[in-house]
Amino acid sequence: MKFLTQEDASAIADKLKAERVRGRRHELVRFHHKNRLIVQFGIRRSSKEVSHGYIPLQMKISQRECRLFRDCTISLEDYINILTSKGVIINEPATPAQ
Repeated sequence: MKFLTQEDASAIADKLKAERVRGRRHELVRFHHKNRLIVQFGIRRSSKEVSHGYIPLQMKISQRECRLFRDCTISLEDYINILTSKGVIINEPATPAQ
């Protein structure tokens, strides 16, 4: 399977609608869901062809799922459902109005 590049990492960050923070060596990507930090990974700013193979592990999904997410086969909603099924995202019961 083809490794993830800087371009792939950037496309994944865009699809996550993630916060991006520019650092000296990396761009830090932070994905929040319901005001909670769920995923964080760095995009290396060195050569564009340097592998970003660590991203699936940090996204808590498989290499295949990450590639499918990048290629738009898995939507953001599907990704959230995957993380929910793995217990990474916990659906809290609604608080009754007082």
